[in-house]
Amino acid sequence: DNTILFRNGLLDLVTKHLRRHTGDYFATGLPDFDYAPAAQCPLWMEKIGEWLHESYHATLQEFMGYALTPDIRYESFLLMLGAPRGGKGTIMSVMQKLVGPKHHTSRTLNDLGNDFGLDGVVDKRLLFIPDAHDVGPGKHTTALERIKAITGRDELSINRKNRDIITARIPAKLVMAANRLPKFIDESGALAARQLILRFENSWRGKEDRDLRTKLEAELPGIA
Repeated sequence: DNTILFRNGLLDLVTKHLRRHTGDYFATGLPDFDYAPAAQCPLWMEKIGEWLHESYHATLQEFMGYALTPDIRYESFLLMLGAPRGGKGTIMSVMQKLVGPKHHTSRTLNDLGNDFGLDGVVDKRLLFIPDAHDVGPGKHTTALERIKAITGRDELSINRKNRDIITARIPAKLVMAANRLPKFIDESGALAARQLILRFENSWRGKEDRDLRTKLEAELPGIA
């Protein structure tokens, strides 16, 4: 499906034509901004330049565009590693605003290892793991296998609270942030091959702009 939902219409990525919303397309939620092809985002570009080496910029841009679509064919996930207060959380916040509140959710790695860790994920476009640290030994294998299944477009058994277990493919792209790489032991090498790693070398601890996320919301049309 080569389309992206915006508040003011449905964008065809092939023709770049914006169609009006009609009853022919059922949408469960919309982002809170309009499609505006001439919009700019100077503050966002400034901050990306501060947070990330230039060699990572194209990868971030391409993944964020991919995240706006329902497409999951590339079987990749974004892994942001590095210094605390380095921009990772703000990038996640912007991505959440881009897709809209109905199309994303967050989990910890421990959540993914729990019996009900996948409940509420089946209809999401993005799955965030905002603080990926090492998983407890009892949940490590389950969390790893679920991440591999989600990124590999495999079906999973999903245990839902007070409802029947279902088997489904989760159509979400995975976005993970951590100060260091979690200790995943995957002898197949499949997980490593799917990682798109961005490294954050600088920290703004003690120098944070507490209003930055609000300022960036005004640039969402340009960022998109």
